[in-house]
Amino acid sequence: MTVSARTALAGLMGTLIWATAVSAARPLDIETTFHNSVDIAGFRTCHWGEGEPSENRQLEEAVRVQVREILSNKGYRIVSAPGDCVVRTLSRTDDYFPSGVFLVEVFDRESAQLAWRARISGLLNPADRGRTLRVFHRSIKKAFKTFPKARNR
Repeated sequence: MTVSARTALAGLMGTLIWATAVSAARPLDIETTFHNSVDIAGFRTCHWGEGEPSENRQLEEAVRVQVREILSNKGYRIVSAPGDCVVRTLSRTDDYFPSGVFLVEVFDRESAQLAWRARISGLLNPADRGRTLRVFHRSIKKAFKTFPKARNR
């Protein structure tokens, strides 16, 4: 192999390594949706409802702990049941992302109407659980920035 061929090959390998690193570091897609007919800020208490939890129990528990903390910091109380609103998680799994699409939904308990939804999707390496948890932590935090604080009564 000539020097110029080696140089070209080394440049190509460097580009591939860079492209792989950039794609692996791609943030998750986060979408939040409000349903204006429900007064979320009027809720005072929330409880966990039935959903479709992630098969990754460590991820699911980490999300629940974080959501409880965020809701508490925004002035909501988590109760065993029944609360003013119901919080649930749903996930759709695939081979590349422990929760291909992960949803956190908040419903008005009385009307059963969806009030707010966070949809998190993207590609992660399921073998790297530490990174998966860190990225998910940031994503949940970012999604809940749109969730209103409870009104003082």
